[in-house]
Amino acid sequence: MTFINKLRKKLDEIANHHNLSGNTKVTLKQSYGDDCVICTDTYKDEIYEESGLPGAIASLLQDLPIDHLQDVYSAYTKQYPPEENQDQYLWDINGETLCLDEVNETYADDPLYDVDLQNVNALGTPRFEESLLEEFLSENMWELPIEWDEDRFDYKRGYVTATATITLTLDAIMDLQDHVLAGWSASLKTPFGMLTVE
Repeated sequence: MTFINKLRKKLDEIANHHNLSGNTKVTLKQSYGDDCVICTDTYKDEIYEESGLPGAIASLLQDLPIDHLQDVYSAYTKQYPPEENQDQYLWDINGETLCLDEVNETYADDPLYDVDLQNVNALGTPRFEESLLEEFLSENMWELPIEWDEDRFDYKRGYVTATATITLTLDAIMDLQDHVLAGWSASLKTPFGMLTVE
């Protein structure tokens, strides 16, 4: 049994044991730390760039409704309003997830859709596209729920840890693909306190 299956199995056991609903909030965390020179203005950027956290977050969010993580959604849609930047999203239409080219091909004759205006939001709802979201998150570190911890060795060097925190429902986690949960720990509140699955 893989770690991911164990994570899901343990969360399911905890939920059943404590009679928790699928709407129970679960906090996922992933950290990356390294030695670095901390007397520069860019050391956090360097740690963040090396961390792989933008890719991990993008993978986690790609299959969720776009508003599931409100802060990231707000920042992304502010930079790329869906009604003006349809190519920056995937689109959920009638149970299918399509890119803009596929929408243009599939719905060219649909009376609700105008290929020239590209009014995709008349047909469906936007969804993050993983590589575009990862690029956005890579360039916009301060839009993310990242916590920083520094252990200074001296005035110049130290060990810096970046931790991403994402809160999802138990049901949402159970529906995610296995590979997107790699590297994340999970914590949830029970009647007897917080439990963490590493």
